[in-house]
Amino acid sequence: RRNDFWTWDKRCVVDLYETREAFHGQTGQAEWSGGFAVPRERKIVSYQGSQELIESILPHEIAHLVFNDFLGSATRTVPLWLNEGLAMAQEKSRQPAYDQLVADMIRGKRWIPVPKISQIHSLENASKDEAAFFYAEAQSLVRFLIASGPSRFVGFCRNLRDGMSLEEALRRNYPQDFPDAQRFEEKWLASLDR
Repeated sequence: RRNDFWTWDKRCVVDLYETREAFHGQTGQAEWSGGFAVPRERKIVSYQGSQELIESILPHEIAHLVFNDFLGSATRTVPLWLNEGLAMAQEKSRQPAYDQLVADMIRGKRWIPVPKISQIHSLENASKDEAAFFYAEAQSLVRFLIASGPSRFVGFCRNLRDGMSLEEALRRNYPQDFPDAQRFEEKWLASLDR
């Protein structure tokens, strides 16, 4: 949205704590967290020695920074699953594990229905398993939306950013495929069954 977002004087800063223990102790992040972004400061925070820093944490957190720039002040009105799912979809090396977890969730009928996942606004008090389920499903939903048409996905995100409800944005951008959240969930589940 802004041409100067990634200029040198407004570059992203990466702060690394010396150890995982220091990172968790000083930031108060959940034990399962490996890093986080601070969009208003264009900062990513993690720790030295993380095996996942290059493959997962940086792509994930950079996606948050870019998407939050796109959203502007609408960050809080967009469903958390969309924001996190888009970031998780950048973690290419972890997708097979996420796909397996989603398959297990579907098989055990433990997925989070789309209306319910859309009401989750924070994972602050989530257990490691609850967070893993949320993240795995969120990235699967986002990848499904993107696969259904990248330009439609951009329109969907733009409409949500501009204040449309989830139902309205689905109806506007995917009118034949899934005009509402229930049909979206049904088609997503059917795509995983293939």
